[in-house]
Amino acid sequence: MLKKIALFFTFVFISAASFAHHSPASYDTENKVTLRGVLKSVSIRNPHSEFILSVPNGSGALEEWQIEGSAGVLLRRRGWDFTRIKVGEEVTITGFPNKSGTKNMYILEIKMKDGTVYGRPDETKVLD
Repeated sequence: MLKKIALFFTFVFISAASFAHHSPASYDTENKVTLRGVLKSVSIRNPHSEFILSVPNGSGALEEWQIEGSAGVLLRRRGWDFTRIKVGEEVTITGFPNKSGTKNMYILEIKMKDGTVYGRPDETKVLD
């Protein structure tokens, strides 16, 4: 009986972990979008980082884009300096747009106002 209970909880935890990690299938890896704006929110964490970028649209009104990235530990291994990426910074971000057309993208590269670049703009797939 104890083995059955242990097996049940193992299954529950594995299932929960697999549902918690979402697929990159919602991103259009055939096209890239480049946005220039001001960081409104920065959250570098695991399993995914998230940025909110305030971007002027064609009529001058501001739109917020939700931008997802790899886990903080992976970004750090790739040379990202988190002390440089702060709320209020003007940046240019390139990434894969969401296929649904929502204001959501997966970041490939962030370029700081001074020209410093973090990321891999030549990537052709979502890296996690």
